[in-house]
Amino acid sequence: MRVWLIYSILIVTIQPTMISKTLRTIIMGPPGSGKGTISSRIVKDFKLRHLSSGDLLRSQVHSKTKEGLQAKAFMESGQLVPDNVMVQLILNELQKLKHESWLLDGFPRTLPQAEALHSKEPADVVLNLNVPFEIIMGRLTSRWTHAPSGRIYNTDFNPPKVPGIDDVTGEELIQREDDKPETVRKRLETYQQHTEPLLNYYRNLGILEEFTGKYSNEIWPHVHKFLSTKTKPLQYTVYK
Repeated sequence: MRVWLIYSILIVTIQPTMISKTLRTIIMGPPGSGKGTISSRIVKDFKLRHLSSGDLLRSQVHSKTKEGLQAKAFMESGQLVPDNVMVQLILNELQKLKHESWLLDGFPRTLPQAEALHSKEPADVVLNLNVPFEIIMGRLTSRWTHAPSGRIYNTDFNPPKVPGIDDVTGEELIQREDDKPETVRKRLETYQQHTEPLLNYYRNLGILEEFTGKYSNEIWPHVHKFLSTKTKPLQYTVYK
């Protein structure tokens, strides 16, 4: 069954107010939970700097910093970048933002990373998007791709005009390995195993705030309301 999602956007302008303090935020959530969508909305309404660990890693590799070169050596040999190198990569960037509010996405991934980050650049709040795994499974496994162009379709809400066929070229669509049910299930299970200690760590620190829901439009009003208790929003964008 196809589900068509149609939404309108309403922007409510809030009287400009000086932000009295910086807000250091971490966002967490499994693959397919809507982190990218929620992050973009936070950046828009609260003007936080969005810091993706993947982007920061690529930037420092490109800039040939000490840690970037170290990370590159591990990546080229097919190894995971060690915790101490990743921590220093992130700290290098955060130290440039002493007087700015930021939103960190994709880091930390392990408990040692979280502990090291908290000792140097502690977050004020940690947002966790708690989306049921069965919803994510349906969302990700419905994706089909036109390999040459990278165009992505979703059989639930953005289907091709002809099932299995790219709208532009008429060529066959494929399902990437990452989107196959068995792969998605494994990724989610791995995420859960690695993330639970992190959530408990931040929960014990008293800075974890969890948001449960199926869709970004359902979760977003609660995220906005919570962040509004921490810093003044510039506006409130309503998505329907």
